[in-house]
Formats: sequence, structure tokens, C-alpha cells
Amino acid sequence: MSITYNPNSNNIFDVTNKKTDYKTDLKTDYSTDPAVVTKQEKYSYKYGPYDMFTGWAYRTVVDEAQIKKNRIMNEGNAKTNEENTALNEKNKKINKAYADAVTTAKTTQSGEYAVKRNQIRSFDVEDSVKKAIEEQFKSFYRDKKLQVWDSRLGTKPDFGDFDPSYYGTTYQNVKNKYKEYEDDDDIDVTEGYGKENYYWWHYTNQGKAEGKRGNKAEILARARDYLEESPEFAEGGWENQTDTELAFIRDQQLGISDNQTERFLNVPEIADLWEEAKRASQEGRSNHFINLGKQYFLDVNKADEFAALFRLSNRPEDKQISFDYSLESGNATGITELEDAITGAIGAQGITDTKKFAALNQNILKDSINELKKAKIKEQELEMLQGFGTFGEIFDINKTLTDSLL
Repeated sequence: MSITYNPNSNNIFDVTNKKTDYKTDLKTDYSTDPAVVTKQEKYSYKYGPYDMFTGWAYRTVVDEAQIKKNRIMNEGNAKTNEENTALNEKNKKINKAYADAVTTAKTTQSGEYAVKRNQIRSFDVEDSVKKAIEEQFKSFYRDKKLQVWDSRLGTKPDFGDFDPSYYGTTYQNVKNKYKEYEDDDDIDVTEGYGKENYYWWHYTNQGKAEGKRGNKAEILARARDYLEESPEFAEGGWENQTDTELAFIRDQQLGISDNQTERFLNVPEIADLWEEAKRASQEGRSNHFINLGKQYFLDVNKADEFAALFRLSNRPEDKQISFDYSLESGNATGITELEDAITGAIGAQGITDTKKFAALNQNILKDSINELKKAKIKEQELEMLQGFGTFGEIFDINKTLTDSLL
């Protein structure tokens, strides 16, 4: 090999240049003219004049053997000149490729492996030479320029740890992009990240902002499987708790209250924000919560929807209010653990949508309760009237209740 990476060399590579002065001027004009290439041929005196001293006669004839020899010499030397010319040109290109490789390496920055390697692949030399240069360039780049991504910079999902297997399986476009880097042997990615860290880097820098998940959704199952089970106490057991204590546990830990909005609006700062938002709405002025309401299709004039908008707000001052009053941690404001779990699972916007969808059912439930109360009063009246001998059971209480509910 004539080029080798040397980490201690100022030129990065140890290079042995190819010879470029092979002779290209070998003689190729040896005569093949029969009139020129001749020889003296002797023959017997019997056939012509002869030398009286030797008894032989001489004549000039074409030297066919020399002509053939000259022709071979001309052809051979011409071929050698041609081959040497080509070899000199080839070696000049190789030497230039070596020099260009040094220049390429010296101008290479981290993150440019594929770009610079492709420059080497475009050198005007044969493939075997380019492959040798590329191998030495890769050794240099891996040693001096390759940057390995630190997974400590990776962003964690909102819940749990990042799962590269889930991410690569779920988002095929990310998986396909990494496959392109593998096929291209781009070591900036394949060795600087590796498959799992590339997925994590993508989630950190692009995926999370695009709404991609970093792991399988499990938090929803927590809310789905939330059961009102009997808690165990250190002393006495569940059956020994008073009705008041049981009611407190159900309301503050396991319940879903119907006055969460009221509790939010009982916070003075939030109440002031609501009043300002309603005034701005009436006067046609711009307001943070009005603008937020347009984004989420919520009306600041409605208490439930304003409470949801407050929880959706990312303003630092609003977050500070939530922190100061521990609005998301189930304290004295009355948000229960189950409500907090549900909010964490579907978010404030999801709760608002759910409330909208459930509004009809809530009204039906309230109407049904009112009808039950009316039916109970009728039942009490009937019990009283049944004591009179002349009064019969005029009303069918079950049918009346059923019709009322329907």
C-alpha cells in the first residue's frame, strides 16, 4: 500500500509516490525498406563473376531476416512507449489522488464524513486505489473527527424512560432513515450514534416536538384501572372507620367532584383573571385567555371552560399561581387523587372535551334525581291516604316513577 494513515504525521498520511518517468522514447523507426535493408550474398563462380582468390562470387540481395527483426523491434518499442506513457499518466493521477486525500483530510470537519468520503470516491483513479484511500481516510476520521453522541443529552418522555425499540417500530420513517445511513456507511450516524441512540436523538430534537411518543402509552391504563378499593389502616381496619372518615376518603382521594371549577374560581388570583377575561370579551378587547380560547374553541364566559383554559395556559405567572396554591397536587383546594390521575392522563383539554360530551348526561341525571324526589313525595302521600277506608290505590307508583324517568 502506498498511502497509510499515521496519527503522528503532520501530513496525516504516509505516502509513497508512484514512478512517473518510465521511458516513452524507445526507437521505433528501424528500417523495413527492402531497398535499404540488404546484404551481400555469395554464390558459386559457376554462375557468374567470381573472386579469383576465393573462388566465390557475391551479389546484393534484400535482407528479409533483418527487415523482420526491425519490424518486431519497431512494434515492440512502440507498444512499450505507449504502455509507459499510460503508466506514467496513471501514476500521476494516483500521486495527485494521494495529495488530494491529504488536502481533504486537512479540511475535514466533524460531521462531514459522508461528504468528504464522496469526494474521495470521485477521484480520477481506479476503484482499487480509491478503496485504499477511503479505508485510510475512515481510520483518520474515526480517530480524529468522529463525535459520539452523549445519551445523557437525551430527552425523557413525560412518563417512564425512552424505549428505542418502540420508537423504531412505531415510526417507520425514522427507521428507514437510519437504514439509509447504514446503507451509505455514514459512520457519523452508525458509529457516532448507533441505532438506539439515533432514535433517541431524533425523539429529543424532532420527534417530541412533532407529537411522537417515546414509549408505549401506559399512563392511560393507570386511570382506566383505578379502582375504589378498601384501604388498609394500621389500626382498626376499614370496617371500624366512621362514616365521616369514609366520606372524607371517598371525596378527597377516590372521588371525582362536581365542583372542581368552583374550587378553581375560589382562588382569588384566578377569579380576578376570569373577571378581566369576561370584561375584555364584553368590550371586544384582546386578552390572553380569549386568544387561548380561540385556539381551543372554549368560551371564557363559561366557568368550566375558563377553568380548563387556565389549566391549559403555559404563562409563567399562571403556572406560579398553580404552584402557590398546589392546584395540581390534590391539596386543600380539593382536587382528588383520581382527578389528578385523570388530568395527567388526558390533559385539561381532554377534560373540557369530556365535560362537553357529558353535559347532556349530567342534565339527564339531574332531571332523574328531581323526578325521584317527586315520586318519593307521592309515595309518602299515598301511604298517608291509604289509611282512609274509602280511598283506594288510585296511582300505580311504579308506573308513575317509570313514566317520569322516561
